[in-house]
Amino acid sequence: MRSWLMPDSRSRSVREIGRGIVALLSVGAVVFGLAACGSSSSSSSSSSTAASGGPGAGKPAVTIGDKNFPEENILGELYAQALKAKGYKVTLKPNVGSSEIIYKAFTSGQIQMYPEYTGVFLSAVAEQTKLPTSAAEAYKQAKAFAETKGATMLAYTPFYDSDALATLPAYASEHKLKSVADLKPLGSKVILGGAPNSRRAFRV
Repeated sequence: MRSWLMPDSRSRSVREIGRGIVALLSVGAVVFGLAACGSSSSSSSSSSTAASGGPGAGKPAVTIGDKNFPEENILGELYAQALKAKGYKVTLKPNVGSSEIIYKAFTSGQIQMYPEYTGVFLSAVAEQTKLPTSAAEAYKQAKAFAETKGATMLAYTPFYDSDALATLPAYASEHKLKSVADLKPLGSKVILGGAPNSRRAFRV
C-alpha cells in the first residue's frame, strides 16, 4: 500500500498546472487538415471542405509521433485513427522518446504532429520557470511559444491528467507528509525517482 502525496497550491509545478493534452503540429498545408481533430466546433467545416474531392483528396500525408509511455501510445493511436477515418494517409511512429527528444524529431521534420501536455511543454521545451495561473493560461502560453517556432497547437482535449508523488505510509507518517511542500524541510535527504521530466516537473 502506498500513500499518495497530492500537490497543493503552494507547490504546484508548471507541469501540473494546466496539463491539458493537445496536439502540436507544424504550420503549413497540414494545419488545415488537422484542425478537425482538435475540437468538434471546427471539424465539420474543415473536414467537409477537405473531403470535397473524395476521401483523402487534397489532404497531406501525416507522420505522427508519440512519447515512450503507454498513455502517449494510446493518444498517438487515437489521433492516427481519427485522421485515417477522415481520409488522411497516416504513419505513426510510436515510442519516439521524452518531450525533449520528440520535440527535436518534430522540429527536424521527422514527424509533423505529436500529442503533448501544455505544462510539460512549457517546462521541458520552453524551459519556463514561472508558473501559469490557470489551465487556460498554460495553454495560451504554450501555444504562443509554439507559434514563435513556426508551429501551432490544436484545441486542448476535454480530459487531462495530473501527477502525484507516492511514498510508503511509514515514511509519510514519520516526516508528517501531506503535500509536496512538506518535503522541503527534508532537503537533500529526499531521493526522488521518476520519469525523465520529473526533475523539472516537481519543484519542492
